[in-house]
Amino acid sequence: VLAASSVATGILGDALNDDSISDGNSWRVRIPYEGLQSEFRLSDLVCYPVVYTVCIIAFLDNDNLLPFVTVIIQHIDITENKSSWLTFMLYVGGLTFANQMPDKQLQIPNLVAAQRFARAILKRYQLHTSDIKGALQKLATGDISTLLGYYQRLMSIRDIGDSDLKNKSEEHHRDSFYYALLKNPLLLEANAEFEITKSPRSSGRIDLLIKALPVGPTVITEWKALRISFLDIQPAAPPPGPYRSVDFRKALTLNDISDASTVLQLKFAPYDKFRAGKTIREWILETSGPGDQLAKYWASPEIIELRRTQKALAYLVIVVGSRKVLLWELSDEGKLLKEPQLVSE
Repeated sequence: VLAASSVATGILGDALNDDSISDGNSWRVRIPYEGLQSEFRLSDLVCYPVVYTVCIIAFLDNDNLLPFVTVIIQHIDITENKSSWLTFMLYVGGLTFANQMPDKQLQIPNLVAAQRFARAILKRYQLHTSDIKGALQKLATGDISTLLGYYQRLMSIRDIGDSDLKNKSEEHHRDSFYYALLKNPLLLEANAEFEITKSPRSSGRIDLLIKALPVGPTVITEWKALRISFLDIQPAAPPPGPYRSVDFRKALTLNDISDASTVLQLKFAPYDKFRAGKTIREWILETSGPGDQLAKYWASPEIIELRRTQKALAYLVIVVGSRKVLLWELSDEGKLLKEPQLVSE
């Protein structure tokens, strides 16, 4: 179910948070719920009776069955409706009522279940733990580009619906990167080598500080996201099959761009209230723009104090249309280096 379900990965991504418990014997996240079905028939959850048996086996981690599940249940209600998915997973033991506030929250019962969920998430996004571990080793030296490249693959597969393309903010992208790659329960040993801090919403910044332990550099990232509906991009020709929106077809065009300079020259749509007609480059470099904001953060008392005691690197991370990630490094003097890079794996 999880490997085929976008609603499942969304539920788990939203549920993960800094207060999650991880102690080697349990690994739990709290999942808020409303309106669970107290009674249900099999036909209420799925369209084909055979799918029920296959789904249970798939949750028990039979890798050979997951592709089959993907094919036969991709349009079934359980993969698209939060209440149905939570009810089903509670029934088969993938979730349980939370110890605190059981009338409002569910939780993953143990580390084994959490790792099964995590494995299914990675499989859905065509990612491998060995690759991510290699990217984390690079991150320990201050190079975050490869790990961002894997996130670029993840979001390109995940963000295909109109809601995803229109509504994913920088906070969504930062937190998804954090949860799926930096806090993945399959990588607890590798992740223990980093101290990670997210800024609170009240700070007005969407940033992420990643310190490699014990004496590695601290990587400071400031996140921005440009939704594809606000970019002036020529939509690709409609693909075969069911109707696809203009935003989806614009994303197809963006997929084919392979260099940072072309991305930087993309313009904001005429109906963008504040940036109409500007290029992405102009927006980044304008007064009080993203580059200026990162430079001011770099010069803030808290970061100056951090830099006195350890090596620090600062990057502007710009997610473009849920398809591309621009990475622009800041110099020690607080200036953006000459050109950004378009991340790759």
